[in-house]
Amino acid sequence: MKYNIAISLPDDVRDRAIEMSTLVAKNGGIFVLGTQNNFPHITIAHFECSSAKDFDNVVQELEVELSNIQPFDISQSGYRINSGWVDTSFKLDENILSIYEAVLKILKRNNCTKTSDDWDNNLPHITFSKFDSNGDLNIETLPKHDFSFIVDRIGVFELGDYGTNKKLLKEFSLR
Repeated sequence: MKYNIAISLPDDVRDRAIEMSTLVAKNGGIFVLGTQNNFPHITIAHFECSSAKDFDNVVQELEVELSNIQPFDISQSGYRINSGWVDTSFKLDENILSIYEAVLKILKRNNCTKTSDDWDNNLPHITFSKFDSNGDLNIETLPKHDFSFIVDRIGVFELGDYGTNKKLLKEFSLR
């Protein structure tokens, strides 16, 4: 099974992401957030483990690691269309980068493999949808929403198609 460690969104940000996803889907996007358990989120890392025990160890270590982290602000950079993916990106700061690096260490210690390159070559982001091609959406026509928020929860999800999250398995509150 494939998993995703991701930043959980506050209700108001989640609702705006679903609204944007619905709008993008009307213009040719191939999935909509908020349907079929497609939870809006900001991916930290997609991963696979060699055993259920390794996965359980990742969850336990993640809980300990996150118990020492205070909630923090994440700031939106802007909307993007890249290779058919439509999203809003966020500034990569030391708070979010430290969580990412801690997650990578936890995965490595527990025989789990990161299966995404999200922050190696990209910015943290909320994906609204994907086009089979670049579609005909003009990014400038999207409603100007502010997606900045205070990060206070991290979730472990079952990974779905197109990097969507199908099922919340465990959620941790930052302190």
